[in-house]
Amino acid sequence: MSDVKQGYRAVFVSDTHLGFKGSKAGYLGNFLENHHSEHLYLVGDIGDGWRMHRKLNWPKVHSSVIQKLMAKSNSGTKVHYIVGNYDEMFRGWLDFGLSLESMKFSNGTEYYGMDGKRYQVIHGDQSDGLMHSNAGRSLILLGTRRYDTLLLES
Repeated sequence: MSDVKQGYRAVFVSDTHLGFKGSKAGYLGNFLENHHSEHLYLVGDIGDGWRMHRKLNWPKVHSSVIQKLMAKSNSGTKVHYIVGNYDEMFRGWLDFGLSLESMKFSNGTEYYGMDGKRYQVIHGDQSDGLMHSNAGRSLILLGTRRYDTLLLES
């Protein structure tokens, strides 16, 4: 493999679900190792608080991904962490300006494309009506358990 890293202006990553047995953290770690960007947008559900709350699954590869994210943040990549529904435990800290090193956490941010257009970057749960109701949340949790079963059987 070449030592030359592929470079981008911005990279968007979402739904890696670190802490879940079905996470494909190795793929993300490999990508982070071999690609550079000025901006890295982590668009929700990078960690999986819902599943970790039930049963912690944290192999070394998950820690390696966190270390790579922190290294990118410390080496000049602007890392924007947009909180999603599975990592919503961070939302309560947003009012206090949550950040790790130079990694900034928020509910959303703006991205300006090379074409000059402005894009709103949020995680989809903010537009999901089910997420904002008690009955809907229960339905989502049931669906999550079924989805987990399918992922783990494949």
